[in-house]
Amino acid sequence: MILFVSMASSCRKNDPDLDCGCEGSTIKNIENARAVYHGSGIFSVLAEGNNQSYYPSFVACKTDSTWQKSPDLKVANYRISGNMKSVCFTGPTLAAQPSPLDITSIEKD
Repeated sequence: MILFVSMASSCRKNDPDLDCGCEGSTIKNIENARAVYHGSGIFSVLAEGNNQSYYPSFVACKTDSTWQKSPDLKVANYRISGNMKSVCFTGPTLAAQPSPLDITSIEKD
């Protein structure tokens, strides 16, 4: 019994260093991508050369109240660059969670 408790506590980390979310390491750079703004900091980035295909959605680490939702979700209304971060696992969900994006540059189309 004592051996089991000792092993269980040695495998547990009291203060895990999470490398995810807006403070985590960059996993991919997004450069000058055309994007559709959905509101609430959420963007869909258009795939190169095809206006109907989207990369997974991103959620901006910092939002700006001057950003305007796209009136047509098939038409990009921004050009963005930024650093994509890993999603922090919060447990199983039925919906995909958007990756955090630390926006370094944003321009309205």
